[in-house]
Amino acid sequence: GVIIFASDQEVGELMLAVARRNATGMFSWIGSDGWGGRAVVYENKERQVEGAITVQPLAYDVKGFKKYFLSLSPKTNTRNPWFIEYWEQHFQCKYPNSSWTPFNEMYNETCTGNEVIDPDDFHLEAQLQFVSDAAMAFGYAFKVNNT
Repeated sequence: GVIIFASDQEVGELMLAVARRNATGMFSWIGSDGWGGRAVVYENKERQVEGAITVQPLAYDVKGFKKYFLSLSPKTNTRNPWFIEYWEQHFQCKYPNSSWTPFNEMYNETCTGNEVIDPDDFHLEAQLQFVSDAAMAFGYAFKVNNT
């Protein structure tokens, strides 16, 4: 067996090399969460990856976050300087008076700010719980150290 601790891009390239060398089925793969569930590894490389055993930390939904995020708009979320960039990319439009980016220069439509994110077409990052936990831990540490 081969134990792989690497990024998804690196493992994807490794699987392409396995295919090029006609070595499909010659290895048993054991891997980390860095590549186990990533499409770049297995799309069009299913035969090379078949039988791999990978670990994935158990993640839970962050209660209320999806509802909260779907309620945001550029008009209500002015404290996040990157939200307008997200909005422009998601809706493929240019928000009035937004800063130029290499991405929004290609949009011909103007955003109104009244666009609605389709909840059925919106998926949260699977690792969101860990980001939330880390932010809460830092916030708690600052609070404890400043009291």
